[in-house]
Parts: sequence; C-alpha cells; structure tokens
Amino acid sequence: MRLDPATARAQPLMSGKKPVRPGILFVTLPKSGSIFVSRWLASGLGVREMKVAVCLFPNDLIIREKLDELAAGDAIAQQHVPPLDLNLRFIANRTKRLVVHVRDPRQATLSWVHHLDNFFAHKDIVPACAFGLEAVSPPLPGDYFERSFAHKVDYQIDVHLPILVRWIQEWLGAQSLYGLDILYTAYEEFLADQRKFISGILAHFDIPPSCFEWRKVPERSAQNHYRLGKADEWREAFTPGQMHRATSQTPEGLCERFGWRRP
Repeated sequence: MRLDPATARAQPLMSGKKPVRPGILFVTLPKSGSIFVSRWLASGLGVREMKVAVCLFPNDLIIREKLDELAAGDAIAQQHVPPLDLNLRFIANRTKRLVVHVRDPRQATLSWVHHLDNFFAHKDIVPACAFGLEAVSPPLPGDYFERSFAHKVDYQIDVHLPILVRWIQEWLGAQSLYGLDILYTAYEEFLADQRKFISGILAHFDIPPSCFEWRKVPERSAQNHYRLGKADEWREAFTPGQMHRATSQTPEGLCERFGWRRP
C-alpha cells in the first residue's frame, strides 16, 4: 500500500485492521548516537528497521523502491544521506516529512577516529568492519592505522570535520526546498532530555505518545555503536592546537543554532 503524502500527516492510515505508523526517515550525521535512537524508536513503536539508501557517506544515494517501502509505513530508516537534489526530489515525491539529526562536528570527528580504530581492530573477524573501511571516503592513507592517536585526530580534523560541517549546512539549507517538512534535532538535546527528544519526533509524525512503549530502551552496547556518549569529550581528548583548529572550522552560526559551546 502506497501512502499519499498529502494525507499521511492528517491521520493514521489503515492496512486491513492494523493501524499503519507513518514511515520515519531519520537522516543523521555519522557518530551522532543515531543507531541507538533509531532502535529505540523502532522497538518503542513496534516497527521494523530498514535501509533506503546505498549507505556510502558522504555520497549516499536513496534507492527509490526502498523509499516506497518506507513510505508505506510501519518502518524507520536511519541513513546518512546528503541533501543532493536527486535525494531531495525522491523524498519529496514520497514522504515530505523527515528528521535531520546532527551532533557537534568536533565531537563527531573524535568519535569517528575511535569508530575507525574499532573497525580496523575487527576487520579480519567481522565482515561489516572490513566493508566499512573499504567504503570510507575519501580513502584513508595507507599508513593511517600506524599513526599515533594525535596524528589520526589531526588528519580527521583536516579531512573529515569539514565534510561534516558541509553536510549540516547543506541540510539546513534544504528546509525550503520541494515543500519538505524537516525537524532538526541534535544529539546534545537527546542527552539533556531523552523523553522530550523522542516526544518531539513522535509529534512531528503525528504519532500519539501513548503509542510508544517507553520501557523498550535498547541496550547501550557496541552493537548500537555506543561508546561513551559524552557531548564534549573532544575538549579533553584534543590538544589546545587541535581544539583551536577544529573550532575555527566549525562556523559560529552552527554553534549558536544548536547550542554547541566554543572554547
């Protein structure tokens, strides 16, 4: 059954006798706690998790047939897709509502360094880790994993952090395109008040809070890409010079928009 985007916001649709929850497209910055959040939404609503894109950050592309499945309801898709014009048109033609979830790019960069180290440590025993390393773009230098932690951070501040900043800025600019209805959220808001955060997403999709099983919280584990979950760990892990370089590449306007502290 294909949802009519014009009526999806008005009321829950019916498939036989079973209510259909609107499909939730949860577009997220890498390393923003998004796996944990999406799994909590899926378990709390009793809907399935699925993928609707190729899964190649930062050049990801939506698969139309998969987005059709999501638009039919009873599913959530967590993806790192960029706001390419083609992606935006695919979304707008199927379901105009979505969530764009971000995190302080300085912290996301630090988490990315640890994430890649974890992939490398398990690449020979976990196929997904080997595939993940193969898909890193731009490709890592050949000696990357021989470098010290500080040198890895230096590299990612120069290469990965600007990609994150551009991704956030471009998504902020997508709000007025194709009639999209975007709810912007931040990981720091989730840390501050998890119930308010989840409730905001439910409200965006016109899902009554009574439909959500709050007790079905996922386990905080490596399978959910959960590590420490701190908001400002980068302040302790970066050297003063790295803090300055990372902050100089994080626009003040973004910090003001999402409440990210500057040194």
